[in-house]
Amino acid sequence: MTLFTKKFLKVPNIKFLSMFREIGRNAFVDWLIILIVNVSVAVVLMFGGLYLYWQVSTGNVTVYHSPTKINKKIFDIKDLERVINLYQAKVDNSDQAKMGYRGPSDPSL
Repeated sequence: MTLFTKKFLKVPNIKFLSMFREIGRNAFVDWLIILIVNVSVAVVLMFGGLYLYWQVSTGNVTVYHSPTKINKKIFDIKDLERVINLYQAKVDNSDQAKMGYRGPSDPSL
């Protein structure tokens, strides 16, 4: 029992109203606030998820469909040919790089 009588192992006894004055000064109060906030956020998210699951499983959730139609973009043949040509140029450069350097020979050799 002498373990809990040491000063550095004691849990501080802080009143609730004086706790707000200790924010930023007392590490115990800071960690207590962090713990309370995290637990409350986790509980809210858990209940929100359970409520959403219940709504979906009972069929009460309706899907919103926008009344406007999505315009289909008709692409131009010139744009397609330009993209094909750019891709072919990249393929040609890649093939030349794979074959090795084919520049002018060194005249000093």
